Amino acid sequence: MNPFWINFWSNLLSGLIIVSTLGIFLNWRLNILLLDRADKTESRKLKEESHQRKKKILALLDHELYLNTECITNFSNSQSKDSEILDATIRFAYGLTTENWRAFSDGGELKWINDVALLSMLATAYHHIQMVKDIAKLFLRYRWFDPPATGTPAVEHLKIQLDTRIDETKNLIEGAKKLIETT
Repeated sequence: MNPFWINFWSNLLSGLIIVSTLGIFLNWRLNILLLDRADKTESRKLKEESHQRKKKILALLDHELYLNTECITNFSNSQSKDSEILDATIRFAYGLTTENWRAFSDGGELKWINDVALLSMLATAYHHIQMVKDIAKLFLRYRWFDPPATGTPAVEHLKIQLDTRIDETKNLIEGAKKLIETT
């Protein structure tokens, strides 16, 4: 065989191997770059979605805490006549709300809030709101509708517990609202 053809075929074969290897390497690097860019874009979108959800959830919880603060303030400012106290206690016992908190915690939406101190403060505040709500319902029941066999001391004890827990709850709500504002 002619040396020209031998050289031609060997050069063609080595050129194809080099070009194929180079093509595979460049394709591999381009794929890595494109995947990195896609991951960064997706990560940015997830971060923005997380921030927006956190913002919406905290706004709803902040509003619910505001409504609870108003309910507590109205009850604390109620008049001393029995009929007015009864009306104020009914509005108070059934006006305190924890529905948003329960919906978000049961639905797993609190995962968007990464601040452990804020979550702890919110959980404590809502626990106290529920506790005050339960005590208010007991006070309402025993004071006006179904007096206990022990008489007035039990009702007065509930009133003292209610007043004490209301003050604690107000402070916890204020602390939670401050943390929400700083977040």
